[in-house]
Amino acid sequence: MDFKPEPIEYEVALAYGLAWPVQPGFVYQEKVDGKRALLVAGELRGRVQRYQCPAPCPEWLLSCVLDGELVGTTYHAFDVLQWRGDDVRGLPLKDRLNILNIISAAFPEWIVPVKQSANGGEFLEAILRDGGEGIVRKPLNRTYHNGEWVKCKRLQTFDVVVQSLDAKKRSAACYQWSAGTKLDCGRVNLGMAFDSVAVGSVIEVAAMARHASGKLREARFVRVRADKSAAECRA
Repeated sequence: MDFKPEPIEYEVALAYGLAWPVQPGFVYQEKVDGKRALLVAGELRGRVQRYQCPAPCPEWLLSCVLDGELVGTTYHAFDVLQWRGDDVRGLPLKDRLNILNIISAAFPEWIVPVKQSANGGEFLEAILRDGGEGIVRKPLNRTYHNGEWVKCKRLQTFDVVVQSLDAKKRSAACYQWSAGTKLDCGRVNLGMAFDSVAVGSVIEVAAMARHASGKLREARFVRVRADKSAAECRA
């Protein structure tokens, strides 16, 4: 069994409202932030490595193959690739989800189906409010490998100060002020904008969130903020 490619990524700024209303023919599933793995023959197989199952796999599940994300000691299943020994990847997603719904009642405690909804906008809003990463839109009438999956996730912007530049990597180390000291916000790739940025410049970056350390998660350059001073860049 092989993996379907990662979904196309689409980001929505929290301040801009939400993109997806009810759209017939689609389902919206929570995008769980974990380790992608197939549950095959009682073991979890990732793209490049295998992971230990949190607990023994029931015998009846050995003839099934699930697709999902491992988060800690919980496996979040979002699709079925094989059921009772039969390859079901050629069935439309709506049928595969019906199978998932039926068998989920007998899942052991360490396997749970992902949350899903028919209303993308309201569902995304609820997931982000609860601290989740985002959602994935999937067409209900498509097979496993022919379905276009689109991910919509949280996007926040931050104004940061350039502390140092790395010409080889065309990146910058950045900081914000916090309680009178410089808070390390991590590095951001500047790409073609590298030559327009100097040490001390204020730039706007987009990131999914902030780690407990203060560093920004998956930070990306947006623009130079000539209208802001370094003193205004506060965490």
